[in-house]
Amino acid sequence: MTPASRFSPMSSPDVATAVATGALGAGRGSMEPVDPRARVPFSPTHFELRCAQVHPFGCEELFSATSVGDVVACACAHGARVHGFTPVFYSRERLAAMTDSVAGSG
Repeated sequence: MTPASRFSPMSSPDVATAVATGALGAGRGSMEPVDPRARVPFSPTHFELRCAQVHPFGCEELFSATSVGDVVACACAHGARVHGFTPVFYSRERLAAMTDSVAGSG
């Protein structure tokens, strides 16, 4: 005897296709297909920062993310892990200077 599966017989790509074509939307009051791009707009914006721009004895590591805060967080984590900077190093003023150093494009 085989135990019953807890998982749906549809694989992830099947579910994505069903959502994109509107096949799973029949109970929502509309039979029109749903364009997934209409619900979540794509933003090509990204921000970059080099370690050497914000850390003494910094290296050429490049941090890139879709938000300024994420780039600064990556730089802080890298500084602690690779260069040994402690949380005391990242004062409010230093974090503000790091934020100002982030280059954005979009």
